[in-house]
Amino acid sequence: MREIIILILTVVGGLAQAQSTYNLPQERFFLKGTVSLESLEKFTASDIMIKSDSVLFNSANVERGYPLSEINYLKLQRGTKAKNGFLIGAGSMFLISLLSVAQVQSDPNYELRPNVGAIILGLSAGGGLLGAAIGSGIPNYETYYVNLK
Repeated sequence: MREIIILILTVVGGLAQAQSTYNLPQERFFLKGTVSLESLEKFTASDIMIKSDSVLFNSANVERGYPLSEINYLKLQRGTKAKNGFLIGAGSMFLISLLSVAQVQSDPNYELRPNVGAIILGLSAGGGLLGAAIGSGIPNYETYYVNLK
Protein backbone atom coordinates (compact mmCIF):
# COMPACT_ATOMS: atom_id res chain seq x y z
CA MET A 1 0.00 0.00 0.00
CA ARG A 2 2.83 2.36 0.86
CA GLU A 3 4.44 1.76 -2.55
CA ILE A 4 1.22 2.68 -4.34
CA ILE A 5 0.96 5.98 -2.45
CA ILE A 6 4.60 6.80 -3.28
CA LEU A 7 3.99 5.95 -6.95
CA ILE A 8 0.88 8.18 -7.09
CA LEU A 9 2.71 11.08 -5.42
CA THR A 10 5.62 10.68 -7.84
CA VAL A 11 3.34 10.74 -10.89
CA VAL A 12 1.35 13.74 -9.62
CA GLY A 13 4.58 15.59 -8.77
CA GLY A 14 5.99 14.87 -12.22
CA LEU A 15 2.84 16.13 -13.93
CA ALA A 16 2.85 19.31 -11.87
CA GLN A 17 6.50 19.90 -12.70
CA ALA A 18 5.93 19.25 -16.42
CA GLN A 19 3.50 22.17 -16.67
CA SER A 20 5.07 25.48 -17.63
CA THR A 21 5.64 28.03 -14.88
CA TYR A 22 5.12 31.65 -15.86
CA ASN A 23 6.40 34.65 -13.94
CA LEU A 24 3.58 37.18 -14.32
CA PRO A 25 2.35 40.18 -12.32
CA GLN A 26 -0.89 40.07 -10.34
CA GLU A 27 -2.43 42.83 -12.46
CA ARG A 28 -3.70 41.89 -15.90
CA PHE A 29 -3.80 45.24 -17.74
CA PHE A 30 -1.03 47.81 -18.35
CA LEU A 31 -1.07 50.98 -20.43
CA LYS A 32 2.55 50.89 -21.68
CA GLY A 33 5.48 48.54 -21.89
CA THR A 34 7.76 46.40 -24.01
CA VAL A 35 7.12 42.83 -25.14
CA SER A 36 10.16 40.75 -26.08
CA LEU A 37 9.74 37.39 -27.78
CA GLU A 38 11.92 34.27 -27.61
CA SER A 39 12.66 34.88 -31.31
CA LEU A 40 14.38 38.18 -30.24
CA GLU A 41 11.63 40.37 -31.72
CA LYS A 42 10.84 43.34 -29.50
CA PHE A 43 7.68 45.48 -29.55
CA THR A 44 6.93 48.83 -27.92
CA ALA A 45 3.44 48.10 -26.70
CA SER A 46 0.36 49.85 -25.37
CA ASP A 47 -2.89 48.51 -23.89
CA ILE A 48 -1.21 45.29 -22.72
CA MET A 49 -3.60 42.60 -21.53
CA ILE A 50 -2.24 39.45 -19.90
CA LYS A 51 -4.50 36.43 -20.22
CA SER A 52 -4.05 32.96 -18.74
CA ASP A 53 -2.30 31.62 -21.85
CA SER A 54 -1.38 34.68 -23.96
CA VAL A 55 -0.58 38.38 -24.07
CA LEU A 56 -2.54 40.83 -26.24
CA PHE A 57 -1.25 44.32 -27.04
CA ASN A 58 -1.14 47.14 -29.59
CA SER A 59 2.10 47.97 -31.35
CA ALA A 60 2.37 50.55 -34.15
CA ASN A 61 -1.48 50.65 -34.33
CA VAL A 62 -1.62 46.90 -34.96
CA GLU A 63 -3.28 44.57 -32.47
CA ARG A 64 -1.02 41.61 -31.71
CA GLY A 65 -1.21 38.52 -29.55
CA TYR A 66 1.32 35.85 -28.61
CA PRO A 67 1.14 32.77 -26.41
CA LEU A 68 3.06 33.00 -23.14
CA SER A 69 5.39 30.21 -24.29
CA GLU A 70 6.76 32.51 -27.04
CA ILE A 71 7.42 35.51 -24.76
CA ASN A 72 10.86 36.09 -23.25
CA TYR A 73 10.05 39.06 -21.02
CA LEU A 74 7.55 41.84 -20.37
CA LYS A 75 8.78 45.28 -19.30
CA LEU A 76 5.68 46.99 -17.90
CA GLN A 77 5.16 50.57 -16.75
CA ARG A 78 4.07 50.77 -13.12
CA GLY A 79 3.47 54.45 -12.42
CA THR A 80 6.15 57.12 -12.11
CA LYS A 81 9.06 58.03 -9.85
CA ALA A 82 7.22 60.91 -8.14
CA LYS A 83 7.70 59.43 -4.65
CA ASN A 84 11.46 59.07 -5.13
CA GLY A 85 11.62 62.61 -6.54
CA PHE A 86 9.79 63.97 -3.50
CA LEU A 87 12.14 62.22 -1.08
CA ILE A 88 15.27 63.35 -2.94
CA GLY A 89 14.05 66.95 -3.27
CA ALA A 90 12.87 67.28 0.33
CA GLY A 91 15.96 65.57 1.74
CA SER A 92 18.34 67.70 -0.32
CA MET A 93 16.68 70.97 0.69
CA PHE A 94 16.56 69.90 4.35
CA LEU A 95 20.29 69.05 4.32
CA ILE A 96 21.21 72.29 2.54
CA SER A 97 19.09 74.27 5.03
CA LEU A 98 20.76 72.61 8.03
CA LEU A 99 24.21 73.29 6.59
CA SER A 100 23.24 76.93 6.06
CA VAL A 101 22.05 77.21 9.65
CA ALA A 102 25.32 75.69 10.88
CA GLN A 103 27.27 78.19 8.78
CA VAL A 104 25.30 81.15 10.17
CA GLN A 105 25.71 79.92 13.76
CA SER A 106 29.48 79.65 13.35
CA ASP A 107 29.83 83.23 12.06
CA PRO A 108 29.63 85.90 14.82
CA ASN A 109 28.59 88.58 12.31
CA TYR A 110 25.25 86.89 11.53
CA GLU A 111 22.23 86.14 13.66
CA LEU A 112 19.54 83.48 13.10
CA ARG A 113 15.93 84.56 12.70
CA PRO A 114 13.53 83.28 15.34
CA ASN A 115 11.39 81.47 12.72
CA VAL A 116 14.28 79.48 11.20
CA GLY A 117 12.43 76.18 11.80
CA ALA A 118 9.47 77.28 9.68
CA ILE A 119 11.81 78.48 6.94
CA ILE A 120 13.61 75.11 6.89
CA LEU A 121 10.28 73.27 6.79
CA GLY A 122 9.02 75.48 3.96
CA LEU A 123 12.18 75.04 1.90
CA SER A 124 12.09 71.27 2.43
CA ALA A 125 8.44 71.10 1.35
CA GLY A 126 9.19 73.22 -1.71
CA GLY A 127 12.11 70.96 -2.64
CA GLY A 128 9.90 67.92 -2.18
CA LEU A 129 7.19 69.35 -4.43
CA LEU A 130 9.72 70.25 -7.11
CA GLY A 131 11.25 66.76 -6.89
CA ALA A 132 7.82 65.14 -7.13
CA ALA A 133 6.98 67.24 -10.19
CA ILE A 134 10.20 66.16 -11.88
CA GLY A 135 9.77 62.51 -10.83
CA SER A 136 6.20 62.37 -12.14
CA GLY A 137 7.60 62.76 -15.66
CA ILE A 138 9.87 59.71 -15.30
CA PRO A 139 8.12 56.34 -15.85
CA ASN A 140 8.83 53.43 -13.52
CA TYR A 141 9.19 50.05 -15.28
CA GLU A 142 9.27 46.53 -13.87
CA THR A 143 10.56 43.56 -15.88
CA TYR A 144 9.04 40.07 -15.75
CA TYR A 145 10.92 37.17 -17.34
CA VAL A 146 7.90 35.13 -18.31
CA ASN A 147 9.30 31.63 -18.98
CA LEU A 148 11.18 30.37 -15.95
CA LYS A 149 13.35 27.58 -17.25
